[in-house]
Amino acid sequence: MDLGIIPMSEVFLRPAEAMSALQQAISANDEQRQAHRADVPDFPVAAAGRNFSGHGERIRSILARIHDNGTWRLDNISATGQAAHDQMRAFATYDAGFSRSFAGESGKAVD
Repeated sequence: MDLGIIPMSEVFLRPAEAMSALQQAISANDEQRQAHRADVPDFPVAAAGRNFSGHGERIRSILARIHDNGTWRLDNISATGQAAHDQMRAFATYDAGFSRSFAGESGKAVD
């Protein structure tokens, strides 16, 4: 397999659109996180039945772990989305500065 240089066509990034889409995804995930945190499982040990309290405790523990894992995943989705948003903002700032280096103060190309 040849891992040499792969020809690539032009790449166009639209930072404003990307940041908007990322912010929408972060906001939607934050709503889901709030709903998830408000709905903590509460399995009553007695619901497992008489003489099955050990099983009830295990069920309660498993449900709590599942919920905690869901919380962890939702937190990571928001953190990843925010990191991507921050990177896109940094790119946009750098790109704007780089573009200005080719233009005069008026924004017109320098002769």
